[in-house]
Order: sequence, then C-alpha cells, then structure tokens
Amino acid sequence: TFKFGVKNFEGAYQATLHLLEQGNKDILHITGSQLSLAQERFNGFNTAHVDFGVPFQEKNYVACELKVLEEVDLSIKDAIIKARLAGQMPDAIFGATDLITVRTLGVLAEMNIKVPEEIAVIGFANTKAAFALNPALSSITQPAKEIGYLAMKQLVTMILSKNKLQDFKIIELDTHICVRKSSLYTRI
Repeated sequence: TFKFGVKNFEGAYQATLHLLEQGNKDILHITGSQLSLAQERFNGFNTAHVDFGVPFQEKNYVACELKVLEEVDLSIKDAIIKARLAGQMPDAIFGATDLITVRTLGVLAEMNIKVPEEIAVIGFANTKAAFALNPALSSITQPAKEIGYLAMKQLVTMILSKNKLQDFKIIELDTHICVRKSSLYTRI
C-alpha cells in the first residue's frame, strides 16, 4: 500500500514564516476539525512561531466543521468578531486549506476588513483561481499533477506485479510558496 501527499509540516512552516517575516505577530490559524492533515499543518505553524520567537496563543486556533459552508463562514466570522471585541484582532490568517482561505476572504470582505491592508491572508493548496481573487491569494502550492502521476504509475506497477503484497510506503512531495498580494505587508 502506498500513500502519496505533500510535506504538510514544511508547507505550513513556510506559510507561517512568510507571515512572520512580513511583520505579523498575531496569526490566526483556521483549520478543519476533521482534517487528517490538520495536526501536521498545526505543528508547522507552531514550530515557525517558536523558531521566530513569537509565542503561539491558544486564541489563534480555530477548527471548523467543513461539511457545511455556512458553518465554516460562521466559525470564521465568530473568531474574528471575538478577537475584535477583545481588542486582539489578528494581523494575519493562515488557512489550512484553500476552501477555508477562500471562505475567509469572503467573510473579511463582508465585514469590510481590507486584505492585506488590515489583515494578511495565506492558504494551502493553491487553487487555480488563487491569482484571480481580489486580492490575489498567496498560497502553498501542492504538486497535484505530480502526485496523481506517481500514484497512477505505482498503481500500474502493482497491477502488473506478480508480488501483490508490498510494504506500506508514504511518499511526500515538497511544497512551494506562491506569494501574491494577500499576504504582503501594506498596513495603513
């Protein structure tokens, strides 16, 4: 059995480090409550904070139920409203998936919060529409075509192999950051 994916820890670390290097210190991490990769991405997020000398704050972690989009929006909106009311508005958001991040951009627009002037945003997956959003979404790129190619190649090899039992292997590919306007520091 084989599992193909990406280096989630490294990608999350890269995204968070980018936000920290832009001068952001209060970064909200929004993830899915049932994502199998959530812990790896959180660990990358947290380690970047430690390495940069910025302590992680529990208030900056939100886990959404991803099955219903309205619930995702509500979770994001509630987190931002609570932060705003407490006078602890984050200066950046790292969304664990592009679904979360795109929904976040929509919620921020609805709340008249300007990206990146008031809050920087970065996602994970690099949806093909990322460049077309306003502002264009910074994201961690996953090599989806390469993952698909390697998985299909392995499947064909397994089908043609006389030895059907194989060791379990996890193949993780590198991610890359694609910086666009949404995460660039332009505070007013």
